[in-house]
Amino acid sequence: PTAHAQLLSRLLRYQERHLELKSPISDSDFSQAIARVESLTSPSYRQLTHTDLHPRSLLDGEKGVVAIDPMPAIGHWSYDAACFAAKHDSMFTAERVALLCEQWPEEAAYIEPLSRAIAVEEAAASWLYNIHEDQERYDRLLRWARVT
Repeated sequence: PTAHAQLLSRLLRYQERHLELKSPISDSDFSQAIARVESLTSPSYRQLTHTDLHPRSLLDGEKGVVAIDPMPAIGHWSYDAACFAAKHDSMFTAERVALLCEQWPEEAAYIEPLSRAIAVEEAAASWLYNIHEDQERYDRLLRWARVT
């Protein structure tokens, strides 16, 4: 499966679960994230992507950084960049995305909206599985994700 297809599947699944459980993440948050992903055209270069890149999935190995615990898919490296930006400390999500877009301006139109959709996914998973107890973490991610 492609990275886009996996993200869409997770967002749809989380949307259904959150509606059932009456979570603080609104249906419109999910709808906006899904629409963003559906409207994006993935950069044409296809390779194996991690699709769940975050600081806890990176280890310092003998030959450099090693990514573990992947949910592999076919995509573009900038998918993992967007994922890393959105799944790190939510206090600095906007700054990380801005730095990535500045570093790779040719990918900015992909990284920025995709990272907003991934931020909704991250907030949804964190709330659903009680990964983070800090409500402000979800709120920061969602405030950033809602910006159009």
